[in-house]
Amino acid sequence: MALQLRTQGNNTTLPFGADGVIAFPNSPQLRKDNPAIWVDSPPDVKVGLGIDMLIQLPAGPTLRYGDAMELIDRAGEGLRKHAGVWALFMPKPQGLELRFDPATAVTVVMQLPAGEQSLTTDVSGILIVPLTSELRTANPLLRLPRPPLEARPFYKAHMQLAPDGEWASR
Repeated sequence: MALQLRTQGNNTTLPFGADGVIAFPNSPQLRKDNPAIWVDSPPDVKVGLGIDMLIQLPAGPTLRYGDAMELIDRAGEGLRKHAGVWALFMPKPQGLELRFDPATAVTVVMQLPAGEQSLTTDVSGILIVPLTSELRTANPLLRLPRPPLEARPFYKAHMQLAPDGEWASR
């Protein structure tokens, strides 16, 4: 089985990792070229697709809420742009998911006009910064004690495309 990025005059085959995951390259030229993604598999092999989008946060111990949510908005717009009719069924992000090492609890402090609000990781090392209109208006400063291992949009529901073309949302 092979997966290729195809642009005019250039086909790039992406290798599968040992875990079966493909890491898509990220470059200004690829974003400009907007390549088609081709999956070549034997007829008896069913292929499913899952997209796991990570967000690169700015470096530093503080982050403006509005800046983080802008990154989530842009990520969602990019997905919807390429989803075609499936965009109608895509869930909307509900916040920012920060993943830390679960060995130690992490507390992120939001500096709001009415005072500080603390958010603490769960036992899995996950912390959700909620996406609300009130927080967008307040645009608090988030203080992170250390950079997260990963940052991604948080969805309460997930959509999956099955190999037979059906979809399910949970």
